[in-house]
Amino acid sequence: MEIYRILFIGTELSDGAKAAFAAAGAKWEGSECDAEGWRHRVLVEAKTAQDGIVTVCRVLAAYGLYGDYNASPVNDSHGEARRGPFYRSWHEIDWHAVPRRARLTDLQRAVLGCLLNDAEPTWIITTDLQVSTDRVDVEAVLEELQEQNLVYGVLEEGGEPCKESEKDRWWALTEEGWDLLGLIKPSKYG
Repeated sequence: MEIYRILFIGTELSDGAKAAFAAAGAKWEGSECDAEGWRHRVLVEAKTAQDGIVTVCRVLAAYGLYGDYNASPVNDSHGEARRGPFYRSWHEIDWHAVPRRARLTDLQRAVLGCLLNDAEPTWIITTDLQVSTDRVDVEAVLEELQEQNLVYGVLEEGGEPCKESEKDRWWALTEEGWDLLGLIKPSKYG
């Protein structure tokens, strides 16, 4: 079974439709609205792209009119089609399932968790951590994770209040980082 990203258009998705995707083992990834209407993304595990579309159509049958379905395989860090199963959220990750993942420290895991939604500057990561630590410790962890090719950083304006134009390192998960976590990189990430 491979993982496919199914794109489709239609009305806004209800909470019921999103819950129905979860119950069917699919993951609603996101939606955007523009002048042409709502565009949606869902991740499904299926044998073929057409099977993935059929799964999405079945889930949506009771929730409104949708169409213009398109399926593409999700690739891993080596460009190969990603095979399931995959974790749908941070809370599902089995930290002991893979030796390399099991070796991550609690602080390394917390820092990686800060990067799931988008790239972030060091000051935001330090602020958002649920553990008390200082910037020096966070920078050291980010450097360790970069050496392991799990994150990468670029120097840009940090946007920190009262220091908006000062440079700060912005960090994001690498493809290898997404693979190690067992999560699918959102199509709008970075």
